Amino acid sequence: MAAFEVDFVGEIYEMDEGESLTFGRTAELCIDEDNQYMHRQVGAFVHHQGVWWLRNDGRRIELVLRGESGSQVTLPPASAQAIVNRSGSVRFVAGPTTYELNFAMAADPVLPRSGAPVPVSGENETRDFGVVPLNDEQRLLVVALAEPRLGGDASARLPANADIAHRLGWSLKKFDRKLDYLCRRLDEAGVRGIRGGKGDEALDRRSTLVDHAIRVGMVVPADAELLP
Repeated sequence: MAAFEVDFVGEIYEMDEGESLTFGRTAELCIDEDNQYMHRQVGAFVHHQGVWWLRNDGRRIELVLRGESGSQVTLPPASAQAIVNRSGSVRFVAGPTTYELNFAMAADPVLPRSGAPVPVSGENETRDFGVVPLNDEQRLLVVALAEPRLGGDASARLPANADIAHRLGWSLKKFDRKLDYLCRRLDEAGVRGIRGGKGDEALDRRSTLVDHAIRVGMVVPADAELLP
């Protein structure tokens, strides 16, 4: 095999030492040119000073690097990570879709002794997936609903609608109406599983709303100060 191979849905890309391979919507490895939520260049596999690296060239998208040993590292935008397993995968989410690339190298990995390759700079525009502007009352609603998870506990139980309405000084009817409207807007922005059917006030819908709002930065921990 080549020094480094990348497998995307059965298509193999080979690299030798000193080479690199970019991946994204219009990169050397074209992943999904129709997904406007994906960066033109999401990242790259790079051989730099004797070490194979995964580099995140994105503006918003995180990369999850998993190794055969069970290790897992999340790379934020504009960062790089040395690949320390002979095989593994890279996973990322662009809009509603999750993508995975598998990799393998011919020889044992070399540990880095110097700095990482510099991420690509410049324009890397994408559409913002599922981000809608919030007015003051909509932000209060989302923050009050999301408060138990804003501290980082993704499994924390969400408060009941009636409890949130009481806390905000609203009627339950007003709360439900605003929640329905916000879910409809997010559904139109491409977020899946955000709208329930008639009579379906599923907790899944509320959990999906909260998890999405936190993930894309619609609300942040500091917003908890807005709550009464």
